[in-house]
Amino acid sequence: MNKVLLRGVVGMASVQDGLCKKHVHFSVVTEKASRGPDGQFAVEVFWISVSAFEGKAIPAEEILKIKKGAKVEVVGRLRSVRYAGEDGTPRIHVEALASKIHVLTDEKDESILPDIN
Repeated sequence: MNKVLLRGVVGMASVQDGLCKKHVHFSVVTEKASRGPDGQFAVEVFWISVSAFEGKAIPAEEILKIKKGAKVEVVGRLRSVRYAGEDGTPRIHVEALASKIHVLTDEKDESILPDIN
């Protein structure tokens, strides 16, 4: 099964108007806290690219709320895109293709999210 659930803070966001639908591409920062080999807590920060298209599950109103600093929950799947780098080296870009997006507004929901400021 290919399913991903992300909760985090929007970094960069770009909304484009297509022929009939809006498309949004944005980045989400998430954190993972764990103990390092020395027993000290360490926080890993992950930036994930997300793409979404307007539709029944993702209305245009929700897409327009996606701006830098917004707290979001994203449900979707991972997809990979293969391409050649400038030097010709084969590369793979992995992103989340969202099937549902919810912009969080409840302080209780936001309390576990990282601060990017």
